[in-house]
Amino acid sequence: MKKIGSALGALALLLVVSSGAPAAEIQGVTFPDTASVAGATLQLNGVGVRTAYVFVKVYVAALYLPKKTSDAKAVIERNEPKRLTLQFLREVSHEEMNDASKEGFAKTAPSTLESEKQTFMSYFSQPLTTGTVVTFDYVPGTGTTVQIGGQEKGTIAGADFMRALFATWLGSKPADESLKEGLLGGS
Repeated sequence: MKKIGSALGALALLLVVSSGAPAAEIQGVTFPDTASVAGATLQLNGVGVRTAYVFVKVYVAALYLPKKTSDAKAVIERNEPKRLTLQFLREVSHEEMNDASKEGFAKTAPSTLESEKQTFMSYFSQPLTTGTVVTFDYVPGTGTTVQIGGQEKGTIAGADFMRALFATWLGSKPADESLKEGLLGGS
């Protein structure tokens, strides 16, 4: 009887370990080791915390890619499925989100993307409350789909917009250098 109990205990432990336990935890938020975007299985590349004003933690983020890389330029330039997930640690107003978007796009988006930037900012018409999850899924040939709190807001066509959006976190002048490092697999 003891052997059966030990075998069942070992089997239970094996099931728990192989059941897709979260690959990363940061600021009490857990992220799975994979995500599915348009049928493609993506790997967790890295996680990080967006900090503003030196000490205010705004959100945690996770980057999912087909293959792990620490090359920011490759992440931005590759026309392949990818996902960026944000989970907010504090409330962010509509105005704060739009100001942050404008500031980020000023560094990354050419003026030819003005319409796309306006559409993107229109998705954030309500405050983002603590715990809200926002995802940006890019699918080649389709575009970047924005979900806020599990609700799809819309899709913005074009790889150029995706590159401008992802560059706000991973470009040469990111909003938060330590977040960029974390998303690229650094600590």
